[in-house]
Amino acid sequence: MDEFEKLEELHENIITTTEGNIITDYKKTLDYARKIMAEMFNKYEDDGKLTYEEMAKYNRLKTLQKMLDEITNDLYKDTSKNIDKALNLDYKAGYDGLKNIIEIKTGKIIIPIVKDEVLKLALYNDISGLKWTERMGIHRDYAVLKIRETVTQGLKEGMTYSQASQRLNDVMSRQVVNPLRIIRTESHRVFNQAKKDSLDKSAGKIKMIKTWISARDERVRTMHAIMDGVTIPYDKLFVLPDGSTGFAPGLTGSAKHDIHCRCAWKIDIL
Repeated sequence: MDEFEKLEELHENIITTTEGNIITDYKKTLDYARKIMAEMFNKYEDDGKLTYEEMAKYNRLKTLQKMLDEITNDLYKDTSKNIDKALNLDYKAGYDGLKNIIEIKTGKIIIPIVKDEVLKLALYNDISGLKWTERMGIHRDYAVLKIRETVTQGLKEGMTYSQASQRLNDVMSRQVVNPLRIIRTESHRVFNQAKKDSLDKSAGKIKMIKTWISARDERVRTMHAIMDGVTIPYDKLFVLPDGSTGFAPGLTGSAKHDIHCRCAWKIDIL
């Protein structure tokens, strides 16, 4: 395993650890939601069913919705913190990793320590006009709405606790894919941007070429598989088969190429 492969492995470990934390938090929130529903059933069920008519009395439904809203909002706050932490780790891993590789290969210290303003610019860049923090806000609001709709519809049908539990599981399972997509896509972008930021500091002092490396499995986009092994001067843009361009994988600015992209790239010093 060469130094670039080790760096990619570190990057992947950061992502998978964060994905695990996100899934764990969603499961905990699902458990909280089920406990809240269980309390409502214990108090207000009739013949094993909880109805809209019963919950509409004395602001019971509003109280239930408020409790579910609160745990959902807390979940998305924690998830955003997890993503933010991962992106910080990924940027520093990419920047410092390339800094160390260049210094070892050249025997010179030519790349400065990353500045905070450069780090923040990379972490909160936008794709398709929205920063990842803004997209998380949209996903949070949608999750709150879907949970409310799911519970209200179930109450109107006179659901049992078992049905309520399953419906909550279904809606939460559909929502967790959004932050998982964000962490995978944003980590890839930030990591590659960090590598670029680091290498840009030395671009005028050494001559480099860069090579696109696909993930080389059945899930790779066809166009990205075609790009595997393509080598160009460091300061040039990769041109994909459809005409899209980008400095590196994950940095094309096109959702169809950047979302869930797992391709890597490496440099060689001439």
